[in-house]
Amino acid sequence: MKGKPIIRTVDWPIIDKVFEMEGGFCLNFSDRTYAAFFKEELGVNIDDPCYSAEGGSKAKRLRYYLKISDQKTILTTLNALWDYRQQSGAFHNYEALEPHTRSYSWPKPEP
Repeated sequence: MKGKPIIRTVDWPIIDKVFEMEGGFCLNFSDRTYAAFFKEELGVNIDDPCYSAEGGSKAKRLRYYLKISDQKTILTTLNALWDYRQQSGAFHNYEALEPHTRSYSWPKPEP
């Protein structure tokens, strides 16, 4: 990846908190449901070893995937995870979010 990163350093703690990525997890996904989500929603094999360059946890694979992806893919991924989070009630510590992140809306990718 060359040039300015799409996701800034200051954005990562927000992404980690919103998607409960502390400890290597991501929301309430098991390994099986994580792989199924990426395959069905995004057409991506997140278990491909190429996404494990910085570690094999769900959080590390997602971070690396986002680091190497283009803007449209990043926005599509974050929107899909956000929708899953909202629809499933997967976020367990809602009060821990800062008030401005509770109503945050990821920009929709352009077609």
